[in-house]
Amino acid sequence: MDIVKKLNELDKELELVKPSLKLNVPNIFSILKIEDYEIRHSNFLKWLLDPNENHKLDQRFLKPFLKHVFASDKICWTSEFDFKNCDLFKVNVYREWRNIDILIEHPEFVIAIENKQLSGEHSDQLRRYRETISTHYPNCKHAFVFLTPDGREVIDEIDAEHYVSISYDEIRSNLEKIINTYSGSLLPKVVNYLKDYVKIIKQDIMKNDPVVKLAQKIYHNHRAALDFINEHKPDGLTYVAEMVENIIVEKGHVLGSKNVGFVRFLTKNLQDIIPRNVSGWNEKEAFLFEIDFRNLFGEKNRSVRFRSAVSNRNNEISQKIIESVSTLSGCKDSGGKKWISLYGKSFLSNIDESNIDVEVVRELVLRILGGVDIHLNQVEEKLLEIL
Repeated sequence: MDIVKKLNELDKELELVKPSLKLNVPNIFSILKIEDYEIRHSNFLKWLLDPNENHKLDQRFLKPFLKHVFASDKICWTSEFDFKNCDLFKVNVYREWRNIDILIEHPEFVIAIENKQLSGEHSDQLRRYRETISTHYPNCKHAFVFLTPDGREVIDEIDAEHYVSISYDEIRSNLEKIINTYSGSLLPKVVNYLKDYVKIIKQDIMKNDPVVKLAQKIYHNHRAALDFINEHKPDGLTYVAEMVENIIVEKGHVLGSKNVGFVRFLTKNLQDIIPRNVSGWNEKEAFLFEIDFRNLFGEKNRSVRFRSAVSNRNNEISQKIIESVSTLSGCKDSGGKKWISLYGKSFLSNIDESNIDVEVVRELVLRILGGVDIHLNQVEEKLLEIL
């Protein structure tokens, strides 16, 4: 079977299963990329475990979590501990205290939680945490938790005697009980957070959500087509360029010479009068408006730059354009020889390369065009006068 036929079959099946995949259902944790970071999971768990936080869960998440920990035969002091009458509102919960992921501190006990999703425990890491707790809390009862996707035991035999293994399925179970029992009395946004986090646990940590199973089945049935797509998928800049070009044309402008990281265009009225005999751009235009998005996915200060640009200062027509447009408000000759910028304006961007949203790109392009609309009209009027 050739690849075209395989791609067509994949396309047909995706149309049938698209509603089941729930690809367009928003999830706050997917938006924030929390599913890929242990640190962010720990931040959210810390929030859930603290009964004094603004979620208003009180002890509803903390109490069953502690019950599960204290039920372990690795905790030898629970028989002498009056958990029923313990005031859990005296709890303080800390992140990254002495490198410990989560620390639950109470006047009577301290619990250190090590959150491991992908990486294993480092050499002597868990022992050092035990020693740290013993040193800083000599008069408190101690417990240690090893939180993993599957609830696996600690590898080191000595550490394994002290660490209670808990799986993320236990976290999921506790959250679902809270959702089912207390949804009516909790803030709606808190309930949504809990539901979204349960989905993330099922899909990205436990890998047992029906959507994951369906995706795995599709991949098994169409592996060749999906591998071909992955191998030939456009990079982020190419993908964005196509979307930007479509919006530019939709707004009545005419596309100009192309380069990676740039979209260039002219207004419809300038299309027929701009000379195309100047060395520089592929189509030899003397003048173009351009959107430069090479820094769209930069590590910091992500932005897009709009310019009015001229090619090749040594050309007579180019020089005429430079002199004329430079008289407009906000315009000046950048001094370049091959490429001359006469006007520039930057626009900040929050587009994520790993999840490029058409609507976010559209909003950015419309913001750019709206921000330079007066300039476009002024340049058009000036060039219509001199060319």
